[in-house]
Amino acid sequence: MRYSGASIGYQLAAPFAGGLAPLIAAVLLETFKGSYVPVALYIIILAAFSFIATLGLKEMAHVDISD
Repeated sequence: MRYSGASIGYQLAAPFAGGLAPLIAAVLLETFKGSYVPVALYIIILAAFSFIATLGLKEMAHVDISD
């Protein structure tokens, strides 16, 4: 069960985050006449979401998960 949840999260994140990011970056470059600033802001926002999501994780190193 534990590895299935991690695998599902990984497999669903790959096409959405990794697949759409280059397309969104290309649209931002086209829209803003080749300026890299909107692309950099987009990456910073995604990194902030990732950091906030990581803060919400619970520590499970010393928890008995045999149930």
